[in-house]
Amino acid sequence: MKLISMTDFVLQQEDLFDLNNSLGREFELRIRYNNNFKYAKFLKQPLKLEMFVPCDEDGEALEQPKCNICYTGTPDECHRSKECSIDETPFLNFKKAKDKVIFNGWKVIHSDKENSEFEIENLDKNTWIKFIEGKCFFGISEDLIIDDIEDLELVCHVELTISESAIKKIGL
Repeated sequence: MKLISMTDFVLQQEDLFDLNNSLGREFELRIRYNNNFKYAKFLKQPLKLEMFVPCDEDGEALEQPKCNICYTGTPDECHRSKECSIDETPFLNFKKAKDKVIFNGWKVIHSDKENSEFEIENLDKNTWIKFIEGKCFFGISEDLIIDDIEDLELVCHVELTISESAIKKIGL
């Protein structure tokens, strides 16, 4: 699902509504009405780094864990080799953090954990976002503050894809 404005979402719900279905009309209308509220609440969420890249409980970006013996990225690959005995906890924590990501295709390009500063880039869209002490800025400069997902949709001007796990959490 692509990130779209609230207006477009409401109009899309109307397009999905089947006027010829007289038996389920009221039920279907309630579903569409509830979807509008769910999407509106989604759009009003304040932006966090964890919406773009996997983060720990403190909100700091996590790197993909690797086995320090065979240097692969998943426990399954490590367990194929008998000399690898690896703690799966970092892999499980990374997977859990990755499931929280709402927008796909972003990666950290600059990290200054001491000053709580992270710069991320969407390589496919050539778009940058900077997080400084919890505030979100669009682009490389710090002129345009983005408060929530709705602001992101307004200023980004590129199609952003919402992850499947996020669609499930929203309930759409």
